[in-house]
Amino acid sequence: MRILIIFCLITAVITVRAQNNTFRVGLKAGIAKYDYGLRQININDSKSFTLSIINDNVGFLGGAVFQLKLGKFVIQPEVLFNTSKVNYSISNRNFSLADTLLSESYQDLDIPLMLGFKSGIIRLIAGPVGHLHLSSTSELFQIDSYQSNFEKLQYGWQAGLGLDIWKFMIDVRYEGNFSKFGDHISFGGRRYNFNDNPTRLIGTIGLLF
Repeated sequence: MRILIIFCLITAVITVRAQNNTFRVGLKAGIAKYDYGLRQININDSKSFTLSIINDNVGFLGGAVFQLKLGKFVIQPEVLFNTSKVNYSISNRNFSLADTLLSESYQDLDIPLMLGFKSGIIRLIAGPVGHLHLSSTSELFQIDSYQSNFEKLQYGWQAGLGLDIWKFMIDVRYEGNFSKFGDHISFGGRRYNFNDNPTRLIGTIGLLF
């Protein structure tokens, strides 16, 4: 239901185009650097091992952006396809997969609804973002007791600075999330997650028409 509300807001903005020449549509793409906080969890099932994130990978995103300028105020909804990857290691000398690198890849649809203030080419923006989970692949299934249960829709927020130069838009944002990373991880029927909420630093460049 909430995701439909976001799409309805985007649709409402599109209908304004014929009446307001400050509305623009564009495409954007960029990269995101993830930070998942505490990097290890102790799995207390029959094998008892520690699962650690050994590096935070760079993710890629791209999609459509809609920008409506109302005086000095800006409404900017976006729909972005996002990919990311996490590498794990297992530390337990008695476990058959010890010292083995395992990875998970995720594909999500990010839907930020940014509100902001614009002066000249500078744009200050902030707002909520929904993460709609699309699919994932995981080598953790090599562990017999591993199960995956993703929430279909999760929420966070973004804030940052943008530059609008001619038809180009450059954005740098910081994102926080309300859910802890790893809440999809389950071993032996018990759910685990990392202590901190994941964050990411996002840089994008776009072209407005």
